[in-house]
Amino acid sequence: MKTNAVLLETTLQIHRVADSQVIRAAIDKELTDKEVYTTSFVLREFLRTVIADVAYVHSALRQVSGQDEDGRIGLERLVRILAQGHVSFSARAARREQYVIAAILESFGAARLCTAEVLLFLEMMAHQWIDDFFRVPSRQGRIEGRYFLRGLDESPDELGRLVQGTPIPSEIPFPARVPEFLQARKDTVGRLEQALITAPADVKDRRLIAVLQSFKNVHGEYDFQSKFDRSRTSNWRLGNLLIALEAPRESSIYTTDPHFNVLCAALDKPRYIGPLAA
Repeated sequence: MKTNAVLLETTLQIHRVADSQVIRAAIDKELTDKEVYTTSFVLREFLRTVIADVAYVHSALRQVSGQDEDGRIGLERLVRILAQGHVSFSARAARREQYVIAAILESFGAARLCTAEVLLFLEMMAHQWIDDFFRVPSRQGRIEGRYFLRGLDESPDELGRLVQGTPIPSEIPFPARVPEFLQARKDTVGRLEQALITAPADVKDRRLIAVLQSFKNVHGEYDFQSKFDRSRTSNWRLGNLLIALEAPRESSIYTTDPHFNVLCAALDKPRYIGPLAA
């Protein structure tokens, strides 16, 4: 189903901002005549994935290469480290970090570069990618105002403080309003959980099911507020659910994550079928 409004989910934003020029252009072509939404939770996921990957490459490059050394040598060492899995991140993160290295090489071409230049470039790139997250080719120009949904934020400037004043933003907290948000929608969440449990194996989000069940009390009822621990990393598994719930009724969700097939069907919200849709 095609609509004139789309909500960009995290996977799509990563492709749109950090993928090859061909992919970026294909997505932007799809958006030129659309009203484009996203959410502050998508931004949080963007910051703690691809921007965190920029931070990792920045940190790792400093460790494997001297400031005045040829930056390409350091990048070659880093590529080998990623390929061999000698990092504390997941295989998915290692793949995203290849986007970061590709962006460096795409920018500098065949020119010789020292490590200090690459490090500065990474700091600039992180902030450019954050700006690109909001910049869209449609008539609205930027995802802001009513198009940037902040139902989980405690204050309007909460995320702004995270991305200002640091070379590369880090330490992205899980939003504190999630328990209140989910408790108010507990009946809908229960219906979604049943849809997830009965979903085909290839689109069954078992991690989301497990974390939802961890919020139930001894009576099998959701108690998001008393069972919520903001420091628990498993909270992030709620991401797809939170994005789907916050998406406006009039918008299609544009994502490459097949788990949204179940969520969108259960909520009667359409998925946007574009060139990268799974």
